[in-house]
Amino acid sequence: MLKNLGGLGRDPLVHFLAIALFLFVGIELVDPKAGASDQTNILHLNEDLLIEYIQYQKNIQPEVCQDLLAELGPSDRSDLIHDYIREEVLYREAMNLGLQDNDQIIRRRLIQKLEYVTDGFVGDINVSRQDLEQYFWLHQEEYRIEASVTFTHVFLIPGINLITV
Repeated sequence: MLKNLGGLGRDPLVHFLAIALFLFVGIELVDPKAGASDQTNILHLNEDLLIEYIQYQKNIQPEVCQDLLAELGPSDRSDLIHDYIREEVLYREAMNLGLQDNDQIIRRRLIQKLEYVTDGFVGDINVSRQDLEQYFWLHQEEYRIEASVTFTHVFLIPGINLITV
């Protein structure tokens, strides 16, 4: 049997397994957190989150959602929880993949949301130019941009005059 073990050193499968084991142990030594799951993979679920979920799904008041959640049967409640978990997992995975980056639809939706949130505030503000100037002079340090130095390299070709009179 020991004679057969001597041939294992030439077997490519053994080489592959040894390299894989070496890499696995090396990664664990360099970054012990790499193999452990972090807290972002944990999904917390409670009554308040379910009420908020129902509110945004049905577009109704929180009090009504609370009553609706209390009236749900076990199978309907289970379906609601399943739907919430599915959406949350898909949302988190989309964010991890960076699907929100350079997406015009998401950009427009965020602009619409901000306009909706600020719509009630903007109409109520009556600020005169004098008030703005006074605010600026009182807070001008917040608007100051530090001085910077730039360098531009100009290439000159012998025999060509750049300055003309």
